[in-house]
Amino acid sequence: ADVKVRNARNRARKHGAETIQAVTKALCVPLRDCVKGYRRELRGLHPFERVVADLTARAREKRDGLTLMDVLDELNEARKELLLAGKDWT
Repeated sequence: ADVKVRNARNRARKHGAETIQAVTKALCVPLRDCVKGYRRELRGLHPFERVVADLTARAREKRDGLTLMDVLDELNEARKELLLAGKDWT
């Protein structure tokens, strides 16, 4: 608890806002790192490894109907929505 805030209601409100911000950050940062990591790894692959990764992704696309980029874009959009919701709640 923050002892600088004398009013108990304001102290509780501040504590709640800090908790929501911490939870939002704890959820958003790993999602961001996951999306950026996949994109970085795909760019930095050796040409042969890039072809193998592309063939694997195409096989999954045929089976599931989702491309890897679609999944990464949806994951990034979910992260953004979570971040906006966290900001709205505080």
